[in-house]
Amino acid sequence: CVSAARRYAISGRDHTGKSTICHAVTARLRSQGVDADMVDEQSRRSVALAEGRRGVSTQLDLFARTVVVELEVARSSAVVVCDRSLVDILAYTDLLPPDSDPSDLAMRRAMDAFADHYLATYAAIFLPAWSLESVEDDPLRAPVRHLQDDLAAHIERRLAPYADRVVRLHTQATAVDDVAAHILADLSGQRGL
Repeated sequence: CVSAARRYAISGRDHTGKSTICHAVTARLRSQGVDADMVDEQSRRSVALAEGRRGVSTQLDLFARTVVVELEVARSSAVVVCDRSLVDILAYTDLLPPDSDPSDLAMRRAMDAFADHYLATYAAIFLPAWSLESVEDDPLRAPVRHLQDDLAAHIERRLAPYADRVVRLHTQATAVDDVAAHILADLSGQRGL
């Protein structure tokens, strides 16, 4: 068992409001008496990405940070709401040029092998079906804006083995309500209420 905490992730293409949903859902759960905390998207903290370095080693760093932070938060909270998941990092890694460096190929294989087990430990992974207007001056997202359709396809492919954990969000206006209701129902089922 990775942790007694239940982990839920909001994943998917850029500019769908994932961070906003995560913050609002975490607040909603707390207002309902749930011991909930949130894990921010780790790419926002990446010096390598801020400097424009987007190789496999940068993706491995994000991958490791994501796991470490999720597990740290899970030690002190019953519910963890994650802004993105390992599937997003793997999908971005899929979009990198093919490896000529044997160590890059080995890192990709290691991430894949670990993720095969770790992705199954999320209680649910929510996927928004909409896209919002992108922010033109977002230096982190601007270099990958053109990759979003491909990213979404890779996320779908990567999540196929975990289809029982994927929850599709169809309406932006009700997304917070839908995610919070799903988590509360899941928790009720876990507690046998």
